[in-house]
Amino acid sequence: MNRLRLKSWSERQQVLAVILMAAVVVFGLAFSFLLPLNARRARLEKEILQMRSQLASKNYLLDEGALQTRLQDQQVLNQAIYGEWTNLAQRLAALPSGSAGPTSRVGHIDFKVAVLAASDRLQQKAKALNISLPNEFGMDAEVRSTEDARELMLQLHALEKLVVLLFDLNVNTVARAEPLAPVTHKLASSGEPYLEEYPVEVEFQSRLQDFHAFFPSILKPEHVFCVRRLRVEAAGPARSNMVTVRGVLSALVFLKKPEELRPEPPPKVRYTSPLGH
Repeated sequence: MNRLRLKSWSERQQVLAVILMAAVVVFGLAFSFLLPLNARRARLEKEILQMRSQLASKNYLLDEGALQTRLQDQQVLNQAIYGEWTNLAQRLAALPSGSAGPTSRVGHIDFKVAVLAASDRLQQKAKALNISLPNEFGMDAEVRSTEDARELMLQLHALEKLVVLLFDLNVNTVARAEPLAPVTHKLASSGEPYLEEYPVEVEFQSRLQDFHAFFPSILKPEHVFCVRRLRVEAAGPARSNMVTVRGVLSALVFLKKPEELRPEPPPKVRYTSPLGH
């Protein structure tokens, strides 16, 4: 019956039927075989891209020449940063690291003598310059069992340096100058301290024209201080040329020399030939 019906079709109809049947067969093969292969190819391409990205992030795709160039660039950058750190430490350090290190010993008697001597120097200089100081000015000479005489000595050093700075500015009155608790800065990688900060809270009165020299003065090598906070107010309507200054300034003590902060060089990589070669 079908054969008779096919024979009754025209030649054009038979060609169209063959083309349709071939298209159905091709579509079936593509759906059965090609689509899974395409999905696998897409998955493999994605894995290759991920692997290439991982290798590129670790510089495994670079040749030896490019790696050597990068290494030299990093060495030059490291040397430049080291030079900047060295200059910065020399400019900002209140004391040389060797004389103020955490292993340095300060006796209680030495601290008491230093307190009395510093207080006497400041009082005499204040009288000579006609600058008002509180009667009980300075630090307590007593060293308690929980206190570190070395830290107290550095607090005294910061206090005296700051008051001398105010004397150089020709201030009228130093109402307050009190050392605060030291602040220790540590390396993020190892937690090892490398810098100590000795803040001093101060309050003084000065003529406005003399206070203009305050910021240039705290950058001079003989008395470098970092400003934590500062508030300047007019002293009052009756003294329009006077200002009252309250703030906290810090003296820095570097516990390590700049060369001690250099990172350790990475271990040398040894290349070996594969087994059997």
